[in-house]
Amino acid sequence: EAVQALAAGGFIEAIGLVASSGAGRDEPQAAFQRRRRDAVHRLIELAGPDAEPLAMEMAKAQEPAALNALLPAAGEAVAAARGEATATEFLMRFGA
Repeated sequence: EAVQALAAGGFIEAIGLVASSGAGRDEPQAAFQRRRRDAVHRLIELAGPDAEPLAMEMAKAQEPAALNALLPAAGEAVAAARGEATATEFLMRFGA
């Protein structure tokens, strides 16, 4: 229980705690959900309301591969709004 609480709080990375429906995935479900949430928030913060349709698609992603497929478009939106350096930082942080 303590390990799960630490993982949920973001204090440790819980390698091996994968959702039961996540067979074959290498990213724990809680880490994926956190990454997806943070990427959506950061996209809106950086690219503004024009990026909301893409952010909504990203928020609906149910698995890492689906989110990863959308990240290049998110990077392009960030680049258009804030420049290439910020886009590169965004993509490095969220894994594209």
